[in-house]
Parts: sequence; structure tokens; C-alpha cells
Amino acid sequence: MIKKAALFISIAGILLLGGAFIYGSSQGALSSEMELEIDAKQKEVWSYFQNPGNFKKWMSGFEKIEMLEGIPGTVGSTYALHFNNDGNEQVLHQELTSIDPPNGLSFNLTNDLFAAQLDIRMSENAGKTKMIVNMTSEGNNAFYNAAMHLAKDDIDLNQRKNYEAFKNLLENK
Repeated sequence: MIKKAALFISIAGILLLGGAFIYGSSQGALSSEMELEIDAKQKEVWSYFQNPGNFKKWMSGFEKIEMLEGIPGTVGSTYALHFNNDGNEQVLHQELTSIDPPNGLSFNLTNDLFAAQLDIRMSENAGKTKMIVNMTSEGNNAFYNAAMHLAKDDIDLNQRKNYEAFKNLLENK
């Protein structure tokens, strides 16, 4: 009886892993877009957004940023972003791919699990800043890609929480 149960569990595990592999292989990159209106002038939003001293105030789990290569704030510069969420330490490598102050920037984020591209644009109208964040991400293998697709709602919610915290800090300072 125990051997049959172990065999059943083994087969079920193989089928689940195989299903995750097939699902992850069949999914492309995740894409999301988020838009915020911030009651502050664009130059103020840009200045606050670009200041690493503010990151802990609005990025969940952010600990520190470390310059790796290049000249800070220029295309091609690379950084290590250190996070700790509930004891889960994570380092993301960031490469700045474009910058157009105070209108926006683009960068790549990578680690062992995924690769993401973010494009952040800002525009001002009547003293308020519209911020649009586009993110495209993909797991580094079929399993991570499947996990990302299954966790898409949580990923979007966490991103929304961070940018809402950014908005609130600016509007309530």
C-alpha cells in the first residue's frame, strides 16, 4: 500500500512539473502598464524619483543601492539593488538603457530568476504629473516563467503599492 502511494505521489509530481514546464514554455513575456497622477510638478517628481535616499521610503524591502560600473545616471551604468522582504534577500542588477530628464528613463532588471525591462515616462499638465510605468518581464527558464504568470496579480499589486507609496510621499510631504 505504501509503495503504491509513493508511486502515485511520484507520478503526480512528475506530471505537475511537466505541466509547469509546458505552461511556462508556452507563455511569452508578462507585460503590464500602470498609470498614476501625482499632485506635484514634474521636475519635483523626477527629482524625488531619482534620489536614492528616497528609495527606502517607497520601495518595499529596499535596503541599499550599489554602483557597479559607469557614471551614475548615464546610459550603460549598472547598479546592484538590495532588497529584503520577510527575510528573503534578493539582489537585482539594474542597467540604465535610456534617460531623458525629467521625462523618463528605461532600465533592465535581472537576477537568477527573471529579466525585466521597465520604461517610466512622466508628463505635466496643470501642475500635476502623469507617470506611466510599462514593465515587460520573463522568467529565466520555463519553471520561473510559469511561476511569474501564475503570480501576475501579486506582481502587479506589489508594483502598484510601491508606486502608490511614492505618490503619497510626494503629495503628503
